[in-house]
Amino acid sequence: MRIILFSLFFLCSHLVNASKIINWYVYDRPPSHFLSGPKAGQGYLDRLLAITIKDLNEYRHITVKATIARGLREMKQGKNACHLSIFKTPQRELFTQFSIAHIMSPNLRVIISKKLVNELNLPKTVSVDMLFSRYKLKAIKLPERSYTEHVDKIFSKYPEFLYNRSTLSESGLYKMLKSGRVDFLIAVPTSANYLLDDSASEFDSLAIEGIEKYGVAYIGCSNTAWGKKVIQKINTVLIDIKSTDAYFNAMSSWLPKEEVNQEYIMYYKKHFLKN
Repeated sequence: MRIILFSLFFLCSHLVNASKIINWYVYDRPPSHFLSGPKAGQGYLDRLLAITIKDLNEYRHITVKATIARGLREMKQGKNACHLSIFKTPQRELFTQFSIAHIMSPNLRVIISKKLVNELNLPKTVSVDMLFSRYKLKAIKLPERSYTEHVDKIFSKYPEFLYNRSTLSESGLYKMLKSGRVDFLIAVPTSANYLLDDSASEFDSLAIEGIEKYGVAYIGCSNTAWGKKVIQKINTVLIDIKSTDAYFNAMSSWLPKEEVNQEYIMYYKKHFLKN
């Protein structure tokens, strides 16, 4: 009888302790995340996470380095998993509890060589559908990552022109772009500029027809009773901290100064802070 009671006590203690753990799934995506090296923890998502969890001190926070596919899979399986900076999609809403908007940034762009832009005489705003249907260009993407609902639908129409590459670091995608094995990829300009490094001047960043200039993303956690409770607490924290200088500075820390302009600030005030 004592053994049974001890076992029940141990099991209950384990369940209570597990409910106080948040596993944050991240992958190496400079400059949003720096998971190692001298810049570790200095990415803009690293900084936003540090600010946010400061007021979630009733939880133990564990950072798990994983592909985005694995992070979403853990959420589908109902584990104590959360992921920063993800888009809402109808499919994800089936297994994800979403926070209010936790980050805004210049939206995704087509990253493509200037040489190809000139050869095809591409405009500054392009149709991704046209890049596949008319020009038969090849692109690379991360499996399970959303590139906005608009672009995801276009991707689903042209699987023959898409490489899906599962990786812990986005740098591999840019190596394929620079080598010419693919014609373009879709990314936020800050990531492209950083990961293209010395080759950045050889590439162009084209706006995408059908999506807004700025976009917001959310924190997602498993769609369970645990996840619902965590998101409620995260929302309470975000409401308090989103409008602070510390949060704004962290969010915009890797943007070029010219990007943090009046238009950016207006979107921040009128859309980001109200969503």
